[in-house]
Amino acid sequence: MDKLHSDGSTDRFEIVPDFLGVFSDAALLIDADGTILAVNDVAEERFSTDGTTLIGTSAYDASPADVAEIQRKWMNEVISSRAPIHAEALHKGQRFRVSLYPVTIRNGSVTRVLMLGHDVTEERDAIDEKLRLAMLDAANDAIIIFDLDGHIRYWNKGAERQYGWKQDDVRGEPIHSLLKTVFPSPFEEITDCLFRTGRWEGELRQTTRAGVGIMVMSHWALQYGARNVPDVILETTRDITYRKQAEEQLRAASLYARSLIEASLDPLVTINAAGKITDANKATEEVTGYARNKLIGRDFSDYFTEPEVARRGYQQVFSDGFVKDYPLAIQHKSGGVTDVMYNATVYRNEVGEIQGLFAAARDVTELKRAEGELQRYSGHLEALVDERTARLKESEQQYRTLVETANNIILTTNTEGILTFINDYGASFFGYKPDGLIGQDIMIIVPEVESTGRPLKPLVNSILASPAEHPITLSENVTKDGRRVWIQWANEGLIDRDGRHIGHLAVGIDFTELKKTEEALKNAERLAGIGETAAMIGHDLRNPLQVLQYVIDLQKLRIERIPPEQRGPDDWERESELFAKISEQVFYMNKIVGDLQDFARPIVPEKDEVDIKGLIEDVFRSLPPADGVRINLQIPNLQVMADLHLLHRVFANLILNAMQAMPGGGKLNVSAFSDGAIAVCVSDTGTGIQEDFKDKLFKPLFTGKAKGTGLGLAVVKRIVEAHGGNIIVESEVGKGSTFTVKLPIVEK
Repeated sequence: MDKLHSDGSTDRFEIVPDFLGVFSDAALLIDADGTILAVNDVAEERFSTDGTTLIGTSAYDASPADVAEIQRKWMNEVISSRAPIHAEALHKGQRFRVSLYPVTIRNGSVTRVLMLGHDVTEERDAIDEKLRLAMLDAANDAIIIFDLDGHIRYWNKGAERQYGWKQDDVRGEPIHSLLKTVFPSPFEEITDCLFRTGRWEGELRQTTRAGVGIMVMSHWALQYGARNVPDVILETTRDITYRKQAEEQLRAASLYARSLIEASLDPLVTINAAGKITDANKATEEVTGYARNKLIGRDFSDYFTEPEVARRGYQQVFSDGFVKDYPLAIQHKSGGVTDVMYNATVYRNEVGEIQGLFAAARDVTELKRAEGELQRYSGHLEALVDERTARLKESEQQYRTLVETANNIILTTNTEGILTFINDYGASFFGYKPDGLIGQDIMIIVPEVESTGRPLKPLVNSILASPAEHPITLSENVTKDGRRVWIQWANEGLIDRDGRHIGHLAVGIDFTELKKTEEALKNAERLAGIGETAAMIGHDLRNPLQVLQYVIDLQKLRIERIPPEQRGPDDWERESELFAKISEQVFYMNKIVGDLQDFARPIVPEKDEVDIKGLIEDVFRSLPPADGVRINLQIPNLQVMADLHLLHRVFANLILNAMQAMPGGGKLNVSAFSDGAIAVCVSDTGTGIQEDFKDKLFKPLFTGKAKGTGLGLAVVKRIVEAHGGNIIVESEVGKGSTFTVKLPIVEK
């Protein structure tokens, strides 16, 4: 087919029908005036018109008026910009995707435009529905839909993980009988609130398939059907068992701290900056004669025989930071007097601001009396000292019993960070006996680096902070067997009688499970976003890549048809190198699209008998050659029941990775054998894999290469596991790597 131009030249279109025939969309070749020059079979079917009838007519006449106007605007934009455009148009409820590419440019002007049109209405609806279901399944929370009689209609992946039942197991089952739900209030009150407000939320106690009781936070929302009549209930639940346990541990720790205060034989009080009592223990109640609720809020100095002296004492604490052995006399409401020595220090909030002071009184009544009668009653003095010593030993024993029976980590260090004490619970938590830790540096339970790779110092800095700071820190620690755990630490400085800082006290609570739950939720949300993006961009990249590859093939064909005498001696070599480089990049881009699409969609193998040797040979034919790589195949006659297309992607990824690991050349060996399972090994003599990378190789988005999506090996692992198999990696830096895929032997 020829077309005559005003300058006498013609364009030849012998290859245009074949060119348009490669497209699965409706394809039209149009000149700058909008006249149709060629169409493919899909376009004829779309417009219900024979191709010979369409050729020579205006492309705008073949479309509805409103769509034609938009197409004319797009054509003008392509001609003026000389760049392709992609857009969608909505007509009578149908959505069309239109792509226009400038094909021929003469004297700086576009003379031909390739138009591809595709009805994507059903595709978009299907994608939207899949995205909605994917979003529900990607949620970490359990999402359940049940009718007004309580029968389950929908059950997402989060519910499967949380409760243990698959969706097919529970569809139609009564939800509250299945989960043995225990409600916080009568069920009638809950449903009344739901139908009045459309929503309800609260904590429920339920039972998993394994018979394990869990506590969940549940949110109900009433959903409406035709004529705005409620027909189903949407429920989301989140397992808060670990959180409730953590809250209980914190409450227990608070009660434990309170018990330590109450167990003290000495009066203990806290005072705010205005001199008002904010807390007091049992010993203070006994020495003053007033109940704790009567003491709180009253002026501290009111309970002494010399109020002004007491006032000057606590003011000195706020100015100097502490007082030591400050003599005072407490006045009991009955008139009795108790001589005491006060030791006090300020306490601060997390940002270092002074919040108040903590004061402890030591009863020295007996001591003063003994001092006054020392000469006459020396024997009596010894008895008093013995009694006091016994009381102190009894008090010390009470404290030690409380510390050793606590289900929290309790440890002390000196000022250099050397452990001087750790309770039995704390030592066993880290995998040691107390004697194995005492005398060791605190760094023995601190990993060398964080999981991010940075040096880990927050815990040590927190414990070794100055005694006036009282920091609370959440840190990552390590047990003897290398397990990493998260501990929340509350720290306090240790002061001797002379006011000197002699060490540190730290109390820790295990927050590992709560931390894992938070990280899992963040990771699930991130991967859900990647999956949505991959599903949307995959289709949009495929057609441009096909056009680019076809243009390369057309250009190669044009060069081949030029007689040898009309081209220079080096022209063909340079053109071939250029075509090879472009094709290699197109192949790499196409692989990225494939990895994204495989990652985004569920993998359901369609199994058939696959010849392993033929599969591997086909994979090598599909990959670009690698310079300097020697290939050795050792594959016997083996067959496996599997999805041919999916296995092709597995070994294409592994073999391409092996080639890229040998940029300077090397040996690539692919072998297979049967030993209770079908095993295929891909080995290279490349750079090898670092030891700390091996555990991360198959995680999405992790890559050790300069360029790459980090999805290739993640997709490989999903495909292999979808076939009931597994993949193993063995590697040594500088010597190479071996990836072994094992697939079960399955009968036809």
